[in-house]
Amino acid sequence: MPHWRRLCDVVALDRDVLNEMNSAPTLEPALDRLNPAPSKSTASGWLAWSLVFLGLWVCFVAGSVLLCGTGFIHPETHSFLPHYLSGRPFLELIFDNRTTEWGNYQARELAFVFDYLDCQFIAWCAEHGHAHLFSASHYLLLLVAGFALWRICARHLALDHPVALGFVALLWSTPTAIFYTSFYRSAKVAVLTASLCTIWAWFSAAGARRGSTTALFSWKYPLFAICAFCMPMVDKMGLAFLCMLGGFLATRWFRTRSRGDASLLLAGGAALGAAIVYGWKIGPALTMAMVHYPAETGYSSLPLGEIIGEPRRFGAVILGALLFTLDSFRIVLGNLPAGLALAAAFAIWRLLPRDGAATGFRGLLSPAWLFVIGCCAVFGLYAVMLLRFESMFSTEHRRVFYSYPVAGLWLVVAAAAVRYAVLALGARGMLWARIAVVLSVTGSLYAVQENRFVMRHGKYAPFYENAARCFTALRPAALAEAGLTRKQAATLLAEAPLPGDGAIVDVRQDRVYLALAARIAPRE
Repeated sequence: MPHWRRLCDVVALDRDVLNEMNSAPTLEPALDRLNPAPSKSTASGWLAWSLVFLGLWVCFVAGSVLLCGTGFIHPETHSFLPHYLSGRPFLELIFDNRTTEWGNYQARELAFVFDYLDCQFIAWCAEHGHAHLFSASHYLLLLVAGFALWRICARHLALDHPVALGFVALLWSTPTAIFYTSFYRSAKVAVLTASLCTIWAWFSAAGARRGSTTALFSWKYPLFAICAFCMPMVDKMGLAFLCMLGGFLATRWFRTRSRGDASLLLAGGAALGAAIVYGWKIGPALTMAMVHYPAETGYSSLPLGEIIGEPRRFGAVILGALLFTLDSFRIVLGNLPAGLALAAAFAIWRLLPRDGAATGFRGLLSPAWLFVIGCCAVFGLYAVMLLRFESMFSTEHRRVFYSYPVAGLWLVVAAAAVRYAVLALGARGMLWARIAVVLSVTGSLYAVQENRFVMRHGKYAPFYENAARCFTALRPAALAEAGLTRKQAATLLAEAPLPGDGAIVDVRQDRVYLALAARIAPRE
């Protein structure tokens, strides 16, 4: 209790330090006021921690591959894999949204580039005797996301390397990172990576403005705009993130009225404007030019009238959005029980500074209240998604798929709260931070067996069964025994129907099996 009281007193009463925290993008000025400045890492120390980071990633990849086994074949993969391996021109494959989006245009062609590269990697491995369905972009994008999170925590939030790498371990030990590795869509992991890179670029650009006026014209502002623009280019959720970012940048500039924040607001506005123009005009025009049919943009409309007219359905959407928001927060922070997750959210709110002297709208712009507004924005995002796609409300979707894109936001906010706690408690605070991170990572790893059971015995059970049968039949001895040639496999592929959700597919009609057999089966 004394330490908690001291922490609250520092956060609530040291107005000069808090004002400096609120106006600075990094915590170094406030750190200088409360504690001696930490020494900068030497080149050898940086190299050593980089090796630890890479070793952690290798362990994550190896553990994920072992736990996933053959992985799963999502029903949509039966369409996507043959599509990307069809040999058609690259741009036609990327813009053919009647295959990649079932005709529901969403202006996220950059994600399809990653999907295309995944398919080429899968085909190359199969041709060299190692048939699988693992997504290379999944692991590489998470490597980039982990590095961005590490730099945010270690450099810009001034957490020591064990704590910073602990947050990376939380990112990599989630059920999405470990189990959603089979080729399907890279969009959700890609938007997570793009959002973390955007946050990293914001910290870097905002930090560059302190020290010289020439920093206002730094290359970091265009880089920030590019990262922000990439978010909607990989997933529709990214457009919502970009709108949230625009609101944050506007409130930040309103609070500080600095030229640097004005430049960041302009860069973010340019990214949002470019995304809107691309989604409304450029993307549909390119679709028409590449595949000669109009892009159907009606998917973005929401059935508000029919939902409001059905109170039961509307209540299910609200409850579902609450559960999605809570699960996205608790799972990434160590698979916390719901009660502890709510307590952790309250602790973060208490640790983040607030300007008690400000009233009205300006008082809502302090970090503590922006956290509350951010939680409401995430809730609103999930409510909109459920309005559009109610079938996404399932245990697998909540735990493993749709909750992951906001993981970067929660981890950065939690890391910032940890930093404020360290500022208040000093060296003892860093010790408690290490203990908290270790316990969170332990909880996340302990939940691996539970999440694996959910994936293998729930909605995805037939998807795993299809994958096991498919890759057993793709072994050289099985292909030779079946007497299937490449030409026959290609002919069967052209006639094979698309399976429905949960369907057990006969291997001679499995489009994934036939697409790979057309490349590795014996010739005539």
